[in-house]
Amino acid sequence: MTLKRALYTGFSLILLLNDFSYPTFAQTSLNAENIKVDNGSTLNISQTLGLSAAEQKALSNQYKLSQKQLMGIMGILNSKISKVSELINAKFAASYKQIADLQKTVAELQLTINTLNHTISELSTMLYGLTEKINEQLKPEKDKEIVQDANTIAANVSKVENLDSGGVTSTKYHSYHRNPAEDYKIRAQKIAESIFPSDNPDTRNQNLDLILQAFQQKGLNDLHLLAATLATVKVGCGRLIPISEHPSKYNTIPGGQPFSLYDFRKDLGNNGIGEGAQFKGRGYLQLTGRTNYQLYSNKVGLGDELVTNPEKMNDPDIAAKILVEFIYEHKDKMLSAMKDQNYTQLLRVINGGTSRLDTFQKSFSDAESQIEKKPD
Repeated sequence: MTLKRALYTGFSLILLLNDFSYPTFAQTSLNAENIKVDNGSTLNISQTLGLSAAEQKALSNQYKLSQKQLMGIMGILNSKISKVSELINAKFAASYKQIADLQKTVAELQLTINTLNHTISELSTMLYGLTEKINEQLKPEKDKEIVQDANTIAANVSKVENLDSGGVTSTKYHSYHRNPAEDYKIRAQKIAESIFPSDNPDTRNQNLDLILQAFQQKGLNDLHLLAATLATVKVGCGRLIPISEHPSKYNTIPGGQPFSLYDFRKDLGNNGIGEGAQFKGRGYLQLTGRTNYQLYSNKVGLGDELVTNPEKMNDPDIAAKILVEFIYEHKDKMLSAMKDQNYTQLLRVINGGTSRLDTFQKSFSDAESQIEKKPD
């Protein structure tokens, strides 16, 4: 009897497991006399277990009870799983909210930084305007003294030459009789020609005149400083013409849009796709980035014009004013480097680096040789 009970219970569990594992068994009736098994043979319940009709019914009831108990367990498990899922989702939702809050904070900080940069730019403009007013007040008397001294020297030289030639002015040193401003301009043209010998002479002299005008407006008249300035232009542009930067591996992602490496450069003030190309390097100095465009647009009195119309950075007059503005700000360091004959430092002061140092040294040396020559 014990063996029969064990078989009775075991067979009910087999049927129950088969019911959950194989859909075909779930459709099998327990009241059937025969049940097909996996190998295709037929199993007769009564013959195999020796069960009576009453025992078969008891087996069926046992199966149904076991099925009900298993379903109850499955229900509890599903409930637990559902609660765990809800807990996990709640945790993730909280994390997402924290991330969103952090992103909002970062955006607010960026806005604050932009506001501070704008304020600094405005203060720089105000300081520049104040410096200009002070220079304008001091400049006239200084320039007047320089011109008077130069004219006095020229007059004295003329007297000496007249005496040496028996009262007839010699033509051998006629350049010394030129107006000092005219002499300065001729020397400047010789310097430019030595650095840019292949340039169209008319274009070269026109652009040089704009640079000399900007020099005069800043009270600059040092030919050595001019030589260093033009040598720097040689490094950046190759000719005495303001140009735009070309795409390269240094400014463009491989296979990407031109100047894409500049798009989100915070140090340049660029904040989005396309701003790298919009504010690429332009002019004699190859100024790059929204921040520099805004800064120097303010410094030369153009407001936001270079930000809204970046191509104007290559206008020869504007490019000359920006170039000389930059030189004026760094003239003390430049003169110090020239005094020490430190060409590496001289180029670094203007260009921010020492790329093409050999070109700079040769250009500056050629220009210096022109300064040392006596005028024709």
